[in-house]
Amino acid sequence: MAISPLRPEDSGGRSRRAHAVSSSADVSDLAREVSGLMTREKFATEVMRTAIVTGRWRPGLRLAQDVIAEQLGISRMPVRSGLRQLESEGLVEFHPYRGAAVRLLSSREIAEIYELRIMLESRLLEAAVIHLSAERVDELTTVALNIRLHSEGDDRWVDERNIFYDDLYRLADLPRISRLVASLRREVGPYLALRPRTPHHTHIGVLEHLATGDVVSAKSVLRAHLLRVSGELQGLVERLAES
Repeated sequence: MAISPLRPEDSGGRSRRAHAVSSSADVSDLAREVSGLMTREKFATEVMRTAIVTGRWRPGLRLAQDVIAEQLGISRMPVRSGLRQLESEGLVEFHPYRGAAVRLLSSREIAEIYELRIMLESRLLEAAVIHLSAERVDELTTVALNIRLHSEGDDRWVDERNIFYDDLYRLADLPRISRLVASLRREVGPYLALRPRTPHHTHIGVLEHLATGDVVSAKSVLRAHLLRVSGELQGLVERLAES
């Protein structure tokens, strides 16, 4: 189903609802995947968070709570609670009279997120290299090579990339910084799926330098990559805002 951004010009209860319904991308398949022993609110939150960070729901998309509830097979209450949780995470925003929408970041916010990521992830690399054994290098190399097997931005590529950095940063033993980095990555998740796909070998480059103990070069590779992505996403959100 086509995804369209938030349109401020919509008016009239029935026309607004029609637009919201037409612009809510179906997440029924995610609902089937995200199953198990959890409350309905946690279930709804997890499905909706996944839809946002993977780009299934694009920035600016209006979120019709009744449509989402129907797709998930639950009532509107846990959907609304889940949306409020995602609002606290910076992924959703509520507009007067128009309800919830996937939050559209500004170019300045994107720049700030990546400035923070460069500082925090550089610190994680410094701490991780101390505990990077030959065995760990081999394990991370396997993951980095798996990343190349998938198209950049698709679900498997995102999963493998997250595994790579989660495993690497876990060696740093700085859980608070790691959680902050994970939160910042989630915020820009919806935009990564929309940016131009450009092949890169950042993961291997960072790992090769760390394996030789050259953390300065590893940080330089990471910084150059994050600055490039930041510039791409700043241009992207400016175009989204104009549309």
